Amino acid sequence: AASRQERPQNGPETICGDKSSGFHYGVSACEGCKGFFRRSQQSSLSYACSRQQNCPIDRASRNRCQHCRLQKCLRLGMSRDVPVPILGHPHPHPTPTSHTVSVTSPTVAAGPREGGSAAGTPGGGL
Repeated sequence: AASRQERPQNGPETICGDKSSGFHYGVSACEGCKGFFRRSQQSSLSYACSRQQNCPIDRASRNRCQHCRLQKCLRLGMSRDVPVPILGHPHPHPTPTSHTVSVTSPTVAAGPREGGSAAGTPGGGL
């Protein structure tokens, strides 16, 4: 299907070109860009560019200008509103409350039930 977005696995990521560790905040990103974006959203810092706001963001220079790096993250679609995938599930869930967890207690081996006996229990088997 042409409308389906392809999601590369461990190929180059879209922000700085380093090896992608998966989809983070909606885009293919390396651990460095994922962490940078997370920190930029958690704090109320305002980044400023000392150049013309068009610094190259690649693996070698990604730490030189936080303003341009954040702008590139946003321009390429990173968003803190993208749901975080549940561990063990390859796709993010639609809403944080839509995932229900069913907790069941493990079955404990009990003595014989009505009408029978089990091996290894008094009066049964051996």
